[in-house]
Amino acid sequence: MDKKTRTPWNAGKNSSRYKHGLYSKYAFPEDRLGRLSQYRKAYRHRKGISKLYMEEYVKTPEEKKENKRIHRKIRKYRQSGAGVLTKKIIQLVYEDNIKKYGTLTCYICLENIEFGEDNLEHKVPLFRGGTNEYHNLGVACQSCNFKKSTKTYEEYMAIQNKE
Repeated sequence: MDKKTRTPWNAGKNSSRYKHGLYSKYAFPEDRLGRLSQYRKAYRHRKGISKLYMEEYVKTPEEKKENKRIHRKIRKYRQSGAGVLTKKIIQLVYEDNIKKYGTLTCYICLENIEFGEDNLEHKVPLFRGGTNEYHNLGVACQSCNFKKSTKTYEEYMAIQNKE
């Protein structure tokens, strides 16, 4: 391999292959950052894909403003129902976790957690009507938190026991 194929701007591809047509211009090569290539952009332009997409989803400034207002209202409503999450509550949750297990431990899988890899977890998610009260909070590892997602603690444990 010559040095040209290893330079970052062509991401290890021999650019002469593109010039001589060994790769189809419809193969849609992407650059190393994953952006649309010039070929894909040209293809979408010729087919009118971007225009069709825009006609369907274009909103007037008034519609955008109304959507923003509605989403703010929804967010405010959800937050008001959950209550205020204070530093004191968070500190109590972490302190009690350390007192109970001797070290910072995930309340779901019961494995030790390093600081920085922990998440404050809602046992009943805010999305499902949970609150920011002390009894609804726990410390979980990132993997358990992501797997649990919007399930309640009981639903998640039932799924884990089946597997």
